[in-house]
Formats: sequence, C-alpha cells, structure tokens
Amino acid sequence: MRVPAAIAPVGTGEAVALPECAGEYRNGSLRYRVEAAGDGPATLSVDGDPPIPLRCYADLSYDLLAPDTGLPEPGGSFHRDPATGRIDRVQVSGRTARRTGSD
Repeated sequence: MRVPAAIAPVGTGEAVALPECAGEYRNGSLRYRVEAAGDGPATLSVDGDPPIPLRCYADLSYDLLAPDTGLPEPGGSFHRDPATGRIDRVQVSGRTARRTGSD
C-alpha cells in the first residue's frame, strides 16, 4: 500500500469570509490570533509568529496557505458553542483552543 505524499486539504467548496472567527484563542500557554482582513484572506498567528493566510469554508473548516507557494495545506476548523451559536473554539493541527476575545 502506498502512503500519500500529502494529506488533501480539509475544506470543500468555495472559500468564504468568516469575520466572526476573528479573535484570540488560547490552549494553555499557546496563543492563537485570527485576524479578518478587509480585502484579503483571514490570517492565523501562533504566539506572535508571522501570520499565515487562511482559506475558510462555509462548514467552518480552513486550510493554511503556504507562505512560499500559496498552496493550501490542511489546517483545522472553527467550532460553535451549541448553546449560543457563537464561534468559541479553533482547532489547529489537533489542538483545540478556546476564544478569549474578539475583534
């Protein structure tokens, strides 16, 4: 059996803007910052590292866009609080972080 060279991007369909995902999220000491851009894609930075562009989808999943090539790589997803419907968590490479603030 052959092992694929790369995992296919998680998102499906057309990219959409998800401004409600913007904000700060934390998992322990790790800080994730999602910023919505006016004309460009949203970005994700981890602990103050340079931001990486995101391609977001209507199902709340996202791909990371490689800074050097612009090609999508598997990212993660945003999750809603079942009681309020507000996006309150982001999953990044298997880690889930809770929202601490929003823009």
